[in-house]
Amino acid sequence: VGSVLLFFWAVRLGSFLYLRIRKAGEDSRFKKIRNNPIHFFPLWIIQAIWVALTASPVLLANSLFSPESSFGSLWTDYIGLSVWLFGFVFEVIADLQKSAFKSNSKNKNKWIETGLWAYSRHPNYFGEITLWTGLFILSTGSFFETIHYLTVISPVFTAFLLTSVSGIPLLERSGKKK
Repeated sequence: VGSVLLFFWAVRLGSFLYLRIRKAGEDSRFKKIRNNPIHFFPLWIIQAIWVALTASPVLLANSLFSPESSFGSLWTDYIGLSVWLFGFVFEVIADLQKSAFKSNSKNKNKWIETGLWAYSRHPNYFGEITLWTGLFILSTGSFFETIHYLTVISPVFTAFLLTSVSGIPLLERSGKKK
């Protein structure tokens, strides 16, 4: 189940980013560094580490899988799936609201403050952190050693990146320029 959720997340986010870049003509986050391997390489490595760390609960659960621990046998399966669904839907709605807002030329250089954005400056990131938390919870049903719970690094690392490194700090800086 975790692998299927991971697949849906990847397809949804990849499609969203592809369409956004296609519409804009480029990804402005990489404009200054994309032709400079010395500057681009560290970002590429960080992304690779992020993928490995965030997928770690699902990867570990898959490697520990046994027929006796199939989905639905533990309460963590239902809690994890519910948390993941909530985060996924929250992120999708936030992204759709922001896309609709930005498509209106009257909103150029304005910050969205309607819908979910009226309650949070970054509801899409809240959804992202929440869905990774759900995948971690879902995966814990397969864990049988204390060390397996270290894969909690998945939602923790995602939260750290989005709130302290790449997500919010970059958006806040670009927002101040506007």
